[in-house]
Amino acid sequence: MKCVQRLGIWAAMVVSFLVAVALWYSNTGPLSMYFAKGVPEGQLLYVLSKLLGTFALIGLTWQLLFALAGELQLVSPVSLRSWHHGLGFVVFALVLAHFLSFFAAASLRQNGVAWALWLPDLHDHYHTRLTFGLFALWMLMMVVVAGVLRMIWRGRLLAFIHRAYWLTIVFGYTHALTVGSEFQSQAGLVLVAVLLLALVCMAAWYGLRLYITCGSPETSS
Repeated sequence: MKCVQRLGIWAAMVVSFLVAVALWYSNTGPLSMYFAKGVPEGQLLYVLSKLLGTFALIGLTWQLLFALAGELQLVSPVSLRSWHHGLGFVVFALVLAHFLSFFAAASLRQNGVAWALWLPDLHDHYHTRLTFGLFALWMLMMVVVAGVLRMIWRGRLLAFIHRAYWLTIVFGYTHALTVGSEFQSQAGLVLVAVLLLALVCMAAWYGLRLYITCGSPETSS
């Protein structure tokens, strides 16, 4: 990966995460206020969970963008491998930390372990929207396990499961847009629109290139 290209990617990533911090801060305010008396139990963990979730969603998007860039041969295999593995670990850690901090906050709030959060709950709109996030976590776990196992055994089933990362994106964005207040603001919607537009453009480019390649005389003969 060329130096200028690498710097451009780093700059775009840093900007996206800084925008996420700004969105989060505008909704939650300074953390010092959550150490004051009268603040509900677990509120600090709750607002930290929101930040981790915002970071996780942006990281999920960047991970898929890198994967598409690799398919389009915009980055070298060596660079793609290092980015994919490193960012994948960070994204998984962020998603897991988001869920665990929310789980801990809910447990403190109800003065008991909130085991129900580990299971799907579709009995009302709020819990259904939380369940979308749980589905995203489950799918990501399967994707990560499949990715690790692919280093040992190159099976088609593992490759298929690993490509189910798209479902993690779908469930993650649905969860964020319906629950996360950061992404429901005007600035948050702009950020989501930019991220999704980048994904759609890359996916369309990949699909068009695949169609042209499959329809070429060399391939069809």
